[in-house]
Amino acid sequence: MTKPPFPLNDPFAPWPRIPVDQTPGGDFDRMRQAAAFAADGLMLSDAGPDHNAPRAQQFAAAVEEALLYLLEMGVIDIDKPRLDVFLNEPHPPYREGR
Repeated sequence: MTKPPFPLNDPFAPWPRIPVDQTPGGDFDRMRQAAAFAADGLMLSDAGPDHNAPRAQQFAAAVEEALLYLLEMGVIDIDKPRLDVFLNEPHPPYREGR
């Protein structure tokens, strides 16, 4: 898959999105299930965050665990050059239109 380039010289240009097939039972759905397994495992274990902690802190711990699990299992990879650009350029803070 070829990823579209980021708009580096125009902070108001829309950021290109890579189409993701979200069909039930598809690859994304299966990856979501694996991530949810990791996040649920953390949240329901004694090693999870304090359940009296702010919801944002609990959510961040679940996201971290899910990403770490998928990376450790080799299901996803980090595109470091793309991540570096993404983190150093103005970009939409979330998925719009959802």
